[in-house]
Amino acid sequence: MAKHLALHVGHGKTGSSYLQAWLALNAERLAAAGVVYPLEAPSGRCERRAQRGLFSMGNGFVLEEIEAAADPPAALAALAAHVPDGGTLLISDERLMKRLMGRQEALAELAAAAGFEGLQLLLLVRDPLEHARSLYLEMVKAHGYAGSFGDWLAITNLHDYVLLFLQEQAALYGGVPSQLTVHNYSRIRAAILPALRQWLDLPAASTDWPLPPRQRVNRSFSRTELGLQRRLNRVLGRGAGGFGRLLVRLRPQAEAARPGASPAEVERFRARLAPVVWGINQHVAAGQELQG
Repeated sequence: MAKHLALHVGHGKTGSSYLQAWLALNAERLAAAGVVYPLEAPSGRCERRAQRGLFSMGNGFVLEEIEAAADPPAALAALAAHVPDGGTLLISDERLMKRLMGRQEALAELAAAAGFEGLQLLLLVRDPLEHARSLYLEMVKAHGYAGSFGDWLAITNLHDYVLLFLQEQAALYGGVPSQLTVHNYSRIRAAILPALRQWLDLPAASTDWPLPPRQRVNRSFSRTELGLQRRLNRVLGRGAGGFGRLLVRLRPQAEAARPGASPAEVERFRARLAPVVWGINQHVAAGQELQG
């Protein structure tokens, strides 16, 4: 029976850290169900943070090492040897969408050379204004951004990358065996685990598997923290990011801020994104279309 390579490719700020914590926590149960979620790369590098419910970027580093190997097909085939017939090798990394730009066909060819039958891709998107707000809080928290939310709305272009990825996928679909599933996190926020289980075709018993610790994974800033961090960022830039990460670890249950912008700033943002939103909605699951 054919083996499959499944990639959860993102997008950022769509519950990836929670999903990766659940996958890591249940790696042995997944393997017993035919889904191999490797937590160790050929070099010996391991992912242990997600198993403790902490912020993680997933296991994309495993695929990175394989692609950088002297013989990538052989390296991937060695990992495929741990996947049962009819089973799935799963990689989850929210940065994969951007990293796959211009490389989707090459990765499909690598998968085929290693004995996999095509690619299965999962992409989670999010309503633009909600997504921009969440990413803005992340940029202030960890990346030294000191501007206002209105300033951020004028420059953010995350959804442009999503549309480019989807257009590339559509152009390749006829010649590259792949399956793409796109869900809108804004519509299924409370059901992202069921969506993941369905995508992986996990048994019904997986609904009873352990959940990550109850604290939120990689939460956003509260209103007070946001103001304080922006002031620090003006002075220290990205160097203030360590303070931001410490705050969210010390106060995991603090309520996230909802930064606002003027009606004119929001309207300009929505008008700029309208064509992009329309394009993305041609690929999103029925009933989950993005709202500008």
